[in-house]
Formats: sequence, structure tokens, C-alpha cells
Amino acid sequence: MNSTSSNSTQTTGWTSSPDGRGTNEIILTCLITIVLCCWTSVCPNLPALSDGRWAQVRDKLDLTCIGLLGPEFLLMIAVGQRSSARRSVKKFRDAGFDRWTLAHAFLADMGGFVLEAEDLSQPIPVDAEQLFYLIERNHVDYPALTKEEIDDKNKTDTVARFLTIGQAMWFVAAFISRPIQGLSVTTLELTTISFIIVFFATSYCWMHKPSEVFRPIILRCETSIAQIRSEAGHHDPEAYQRTPLDFIDPSPYVIGLLWRYYVHLLHTLHIPLMSRPMTSRPQTRIRGDNFLKTELDHELFAAVFIAGFSSAFMGAWDFHFPTVAERNLWRCASVYTLAFGLVGSVYVWTWHRWLPPRPQVDELEMGQVGLPGQVNGARNAKMSWAKRIGAVSPDDPPDAPIPLSLLGPCTFLCFFYCPTISTIDPLSTSPSHHATMPRATRSSQAASVREIVEPIASFYALLSTFPYLPASDILTPPAAGWPQADIVNFRKLGKTDLVVEVLKHLPYIRTDGNRGWRLGYDDTKPITYVKVLGTTTEEGSGGCKLAGLEDGVDHAVLWDMGLEPHGQKLDLHVVALTNGWQYGAWLLLDTEAGTITDFSLLGGISSSIRCPQSDRDAGLVWKHFPSKPIKEFFKDWEKKYISLEWIPIQDKNGRETGGIFSQKRVGTASKDLAEIQRIFMDYGWGSTDFRKEECKKALSEWGKARGQRIVAEHDKLVRANRSPSPPDPLDEFSD
Repeated sequence: MNSTSSNSTQTTGWTSSPDGRGTNEIILTCLITIVLCCWTSVCPNLPALSDGRWAQVRDKLDLTCIGLLGPEFLLMIAVGQRSSARRSVKKFRDAGFDRWTLAHAFLADMGGFVLEAEDLSQPIPVDAEQLFYLIERNHVDYPALTKEEIDDKNKTDTVARFLTIGQAMWFVAAFISRPIQGLSVTTLELTTISFIIVFFATSYCWMHKPSEVFRPIILRCETSIAQIRSEAGHHDPEAYQRTPLDFIDPSPYVIGLLWRYYVHLLHTLHIPLMSRPMTSRPQTRIRGDNFLKTELDHELFAAVFIAGFSSAFMGAWDFHFPTVAERNLWRCASVYTLAFGLVGSVYVWTWHRWLPPRPQVDELEMGQVGLPGQVNGARNAKMSWAKRIGAVSPDDPPDAPIPLSLLGPCTFLCFFYCPTISTIDPLSTSPSHHATMPRATRSSQAASVREIVEPIASFYALLSTFPYLPASDILTPPAAGWPQADIVNFRKLGKTDLVVEVLKHLPYIRTDGNRGWRLGYDDTKPITYVKVLGTTTEEGSGGCKLAGLEDGVDHAVLWDMGLEPHGQKLDLHVVALTNGWQYGAWLLLDTEAGTITDFSLLGGISSSIRCPQSDRDAGLVWKHFPSKPIKEFFKDWEKKYISLEWIPIQDKNGRETGGIFSQKRVGTASKDLAEIQRIFMDYGWGSTDFRKEECKKALSEWGKARGQRIVAEHDKLVRANRSPSPPDPLDEFSD
């Protein structure tokens, strides 16, 4: 503890950081975790031989952006590539190539092998399926490449991946522990958890894929490409879409068709998102955002994680939001994300199983519609409008368009997906959501009650270390809460069940008899909702007298009893902890948001508070005052007390045995403040050796001496026939 007096400066050693979390801390931690997960999990394909280093960085950025837009898309890319790699390993090993591993298959599917031939103007990439075709027919030799050599090419940043995995695991552990400890979580943290779920699945699928390999292995083919195509029954050397080896395993994956359609559509609209356009023919690289055919077991694996990602946002269904509109937007976006993941997956999967094989361009006979020899205008003139709509992508045969019955519903789902994600992300990062510290669900009521009660109990325990407030005046409930008689009275307030549960477990300060404790400011009296053993029901504990009330009282009755600020209509989940009357502070506890609003009636009528006239008329001015998370609020107050910025002193009408107290800032006279702080420090304030009773006696003696000095000075001025201002003996410390 630091304390400054007029004569000396106190120094301290190590000081712990505050317990509370700031908005910036939450936002930065979540965003860094999300970006790290997306960046370190992606494995871009090889660039073309003619590309520079920046091209590979651009490809990695493109995949990262896909992961940020929708991590389920990135997962499907990874799942498809792993499924293709596993098929390749089985096929090679069945043919006797036992040293062919998943690493070999991934390297092939990412463009790690390129083919040179005499009739090729430039090398073309061959995937694992095409490479097997060429090896099986002795067009090329099996590449003598060991797994160790592939690992040597792999430039995976192992340190970055381990750091990301560690960060993700720490984040998950912290996220799980907060509700267990009765602490709040935010929507942004929930969003981050959903990304982490998919990150682990994506990283698993790409575990054997080499990363950041820049130069491919060149395979020399002694047979011409024209001869290879001719042997397979394809005679037109120009009838292909991507490379002359397209005829090998031509059946596409539905998701890949749709993805290429939308990407090309964006490029057509001059919105170059997601991937670099292919500008060469034949193509000299394999697209990184390539959705490959996926087997059923891999599809089920992906479905589990996609369902987890899509349903994660539903966990915030009962979170507290600053406005009803934001809450409804979040709910709509959550439902739509779930529908997009489940309905969309089932619909596309059904089409994938039933969609007939699409013909290759080079299988068409001369004179039929769609041959490359015809100009686009003539070809398109013979195509129906439906075919023209479904054949946007140049990577696909023009006479095998995507059926409108597939394209239409998928386009509808995708059209609303981006606005949905755009809704979730700003709502997740909204600072106001951190300010209200929303709960995970209302069903976790026990955790919410602990979160509210513990900061108040800690604050009251601190107050009891000051002179004048006996620890016995702090009323602590039994482990099971206050007795049933009190609970019956709580319900008469007409508040929610959560408010009743909070009041049932709250500690209180006695204010009956001669007690007059104040909190924080003058005229701020704690409200005690329970009666004390040994007092009458009507007397209570000096707080409210609930026993005689009827159930469901209206606001006017609560105003008269001093349980709500006059003229204000508190929500049913909001309850006052203090009575501030006209000039003091009303501490309003929002049990759903877990926040404290520091409201003042005097401030409420001030023009400095920006509030619509309609809310003033409706008694809702209190909603426009700033609020803080309850833990943060009372931590701030504790700091003011510990630093002796706020000092509890005995009321000037003080009857010491009665314990009437007032809470005021004595800093109006810096000399007096320094003296009071000095007395506290002299008796060990801030340490376990603080001598409370001795400090109390010293304060009383100092107060008497000061009062006598002020009276003497006043008498001297009177005798001199001067007109002094009214004396201020400040005898708060006198008996």
C-alpha cells in the first residue's frame, strides 16, 4: 500500500496486479488466439515455378482469411485432402509401393510433383491420382523420395504451432474454469472457443502435410502428353479445363464445384477474395482452396466438429446484452449459423451422393455444343439461361453446369452466411458486452450468485478492519442462506427468483438502533433486507420492514420505504444495495448482468446526463448511468479505502457505543487528511499488525484537540469584534 503524507513518502515492494479483466485484455487475447489458430493451422499448396516468395505468403493469407470467414470451410478443405491422401496410400501400397506414405500423398496433392514433357510449354502439376496413373503405365518412374527427405523440405514452424496449441489449451482451460468459479464469460470468448474446436480438427487433418515447401520435384516424362491422352481415348489435345491430365479421376466434389463457382463469381465482380486467379493454361499450380472428394468416415468426422462450431453460438442464448435488439440479432445469427452447418451439409451431401457424373469437355464429339473450337458467343447462344448461370467457372466444363436445384438453395444459404458472421463478430467484440460481463446461462444460477456475493463479502470484511465498525455488525448468512422467514419477505419485493436467491446469500451491515454506517459517500446507507435475531419483525435490523408488506408491491411503496430511488422504476432483476436518498449514491445491482450502477437522484435530474425525455418520463434515467462488473466495482472501492482516500470516521453526534458513523472525504483540509493518514500509518495500517482499538483512541484524542483549537480560534475572533465564518470543529473523532 502506498500512502503519502505531508512529511514522508511510503515505499512498497512487489505489488500484485488487479484481479479484474479489462476490455482490451479480453479482446486482444481472443483475437490473438483466433488469428494464431488460423495462421498456424493452414498449409498452403506449392506456388508455380514462375511465382515468387510473396505468392506463397499470399496463398497462406488467403487460407487464413477462409479460416476467419468460416473455419468449417477450412476444415472441409483439410478433411478432403486427408481423405484423398489416404486413398492414395491405399492405392500405391496395393500396387506394391510400400514406402508411399501420407506425407508423399499430401506432397503430390499440393503440387509437389510437376511433369515435364516434350509437348508441354511449361511443367504442369500432377496430383497423387494422376501420378499413380502415370507410374502404373510406365510413363514416369516412381519418385525415389523418402519420408525423411520430405520432412527435410517441410518448413513447419514447430515452435509457433506448439505456442498456439499451448495458448489454445490455456484458453480452453480458463474458459471452463470461469463458470465453475462463478465468474462470467463473454460472447467473444465463446466465439474463440468455437474457432479452437475447429482448429484442433484442422491441425489433425493436416498433421502429415508438409508446410511451406517452395520448389517442387520435377518428373521427366518421355512419352508425349498427346500420346498419353490418345491412349486413354482423348484425341483433342486442347480439350481440357485445367491441365491435359484432367481426364484422370474427373468426378468432382460438389462443395468444390460450388466453391469455384462463387470464387469466380467474386472475381467477375472485381472482388478478388480468397484465392489468386488462375491465369495460365495449362494451369501451373494446384489451388490451395481445393475441396477434394471425402469418404463417409471423414465426412462424419468433419460433421461432429462442424456441428460443435455451429452450435457453440447457441450457448450465448441467455447471455445479457446491452439492448434487446442486440440480443435478438445474436439469437437469429446463432440459429442461422446452426442451420447453415446442419441443413447445408445434409443438402450438399445428398447432392454429392446423387449428382450424376459430369462429362469432360474432350469427350464431346465434334459439332456438339460446347467444343472449345466454338467461340463463346456461339456456344452460349445454344445454352439455356439455366446452363449459363450454372457454368460461370472456367475451371468446369461449360456443358455440365451446376443444376439450379443445387445452386439456388446453396446460394440462398451462402448469401445470408456472410451477414450472419458479420453480425456475430461485431457483437462478440463489442466493449459493452464485456462491461456487462454476461453469464453463460441463467440456469447456472449458483455460479452467478457466488459471483455477486463474494465481492460484497470481501468488501464488508475490509470495512470491519477500520475503527468503529465491529465485525459483529456484519451479518453473515448460514451456508444454506438466510432462513425461510426472510425468503418469504424477499419475495414480497416482486423481484425475480435470481434476486431472491442473491438476497438469500448476501451479507448485510446492521443499521438498527444507534448504528448509522455509510458506504462510500455521505447519505449512502446500506439496505439490510433481513431481521436480526433478538429484534422484532417490525424493527428488523434497521433496514427495510418487509414483514407487513403485501406480495407484489408497486414502485410507489418501494419509494416510500427507501428501497428504490424515488421516481425510478427498476427492472425486476435489479435491486438496490444502498439508499442514497437525494444526495447520496444508490448502488443498483443487476443480477442478470452482474453489474453495479452508481446512481444519484441529484445527478439524475442534471442535464449532464444524456437521456431521452421518454426515459425520463418513464423513470428509466438510472439506465443511462455507467455501470461496472460487480467485482471490478468493489475492487475500485477497496482501493480507495486501503489507500485512505476514503476514511470512515465517527459521526459528530457520535455515541461511541451506538456506533453512528458517517462516510465522507476529509480531503477538504489537506493538513487534516495528512494527520488522519499519519495516525492510521502509525498504528500499522495496511499490515496484519494494525492496532485497531489504539488507532480509534488516537483518532478520538486528535479530534478532541482539533475541536478545542477551532473553538479557541473562534472565541479569539469574536473578542476581536471580527465577523468570523461559522466554526467547523470537526469533532467527528470526539466521544
